[in-house]
Amino acid sequence: MSDTMYIPEASAKKILQIILGLDLAEDITLGLFVNDATIVDGTVIGDLTEMYTHGYAAKTLTMGSWGAPSFSTPDAISVYAQQTWTFTAAATVTVYGYFAKMGTTLTLLWACKFGAGKPITYANETIKVTPEFRFGLA
Repeated sequence: MSDTMYIPEASAKKILQIILGLDLAEDITLGLFVNDATIVDGTVIGDLTEMYTHGYAAKTLTMGSWGAPSFSTPDAISVYAQQTWTFTAAATVTVYGYFAKMGTTLTLLWACKFGAGKPITYANETIKVTPEFRFGLA
């Protein structure tokens, strides 16, 4: 994937707590954002404008459905099944990236801005995202 995932510092702590079993894991909500936000360490879910048009609905990623970790020097990677949004036509809207948040507390876990915005103009256009956790082992 050429797009860069950004994990705010506070979210890295939350992810580590979940991994270590120190926090009750919630399902994760995967969504798309339509504002050209600059993703920085202080970014929170309120800084991202979630899409709500064109037949869009956020996706729920259940905690037990992540793939078994694979190890590829220098990283450990766990991948979730590819998620696809298929849109209906309306007026053009540009999708700038995707985010993952805790389903109940709405804590932003990570955000990924696409290299370039993806305009959605016509019915049946799609955006596909393959969520993954990648941990550097170096």
